[in-house]
Amino acid sequence: MEKASSNGDQFSLPEHRGNWKKLTEQLPLWAPFDWKDTLDTINIVWKQDITSILEDRKRLEDAIGLPDVNSLEVDGAKEVLDSHAEKLQTFTTTISEIVSGKKFKWRTIREIQGIGYDLTESDRKRLDQAVSLLQSLSEAKFTEEDMPQIRQRMAQHAFLEIFQIGEYRANDYSGSDDGDVIDRTTQDFPEVETVELTASFNDPLWDEDTIKQLRKVYRGWKKIIIDGDNDVDPELAEPLDELWSAAWKGEGTEGNSALHYLQLAEDIYQGLQEGEAFDIDFEEVEEEED
Repeated sequence: MEKASSNGDQFSLPEHRGNWKKLTEQLPLWAPFDWKDTLDTINIVWKQDITSILEDRKRLEDAIGLPDVNSLEVDGAKEVLDSHAEKLQTFTTTISEIVSGKKFKWRTIREIQGIGYDLTESDRKRLDQAVSLLQSLSEAKFTEEDMPQIRQRMAQHAFLEIFQIGEYRANDYSGSDDGDVIDRTTQDFPEVETVELTASFNDPLWDEDTIKQLRKVYRGWKKIIIDGDNDVDPELAEPLDELWSAAWKGEGTEGNSALHYLQLAEDIYQGLQEGEAFDIDFEEVEEEED
């Protein structure tokens, strides 16, 4: 898998001065929302954040070149970088086209607002997490034979992160009268993420008692997803099954990167928290054999 190198010129934006007015003057006269939030997001990315976004990409490009990192993990990081490049390319190209006078619909600028938010929030965390993982692996110098078990440990770490942060999330809601809760994520600040990932390399694999306890957690989440009572996307069942199988018995860890399991965990967490699905009594979950 090649690709995944970028030049900042590839993502160049028109000068903000003068061109911002051109963009605002071309807004469609009608749209089913207020333009303010949309324009604020786009303005921040265009005027302030584009430099730091490109710096984030450069850090991951450098990390991809580190020695002693397994090819699966390198490929996983390249996929993160390529996905990020597609969004950034869409953002910069659309802005350039609008400024040059190309007609557009309100949906177009609404879409690049969403992309702009991703570039400064969730995608930035994904890039940071990939950098932390590659740096940690490079320092650890694991062999090819080590990696399936390391990936299983990563899957276990990721599963536990969903559970632990989900507990905090449940407390957030129970202690809030207006739903104004902390925006939590399984992806920490880079310094914290690096420490946690490095520590998890040496964590013992789960024993039978731990598996028995956490199987209840897995089954509780699965029931919520399948029942559909909390408006959780039913498609979340498949990634949950995959993460649990990798964490419990190492299934799939020879063909998927550690980064894959970390991203699964974030997707699962976000899906469950959107449905406010963490307020559950796992002791009531029925015991079943897998």
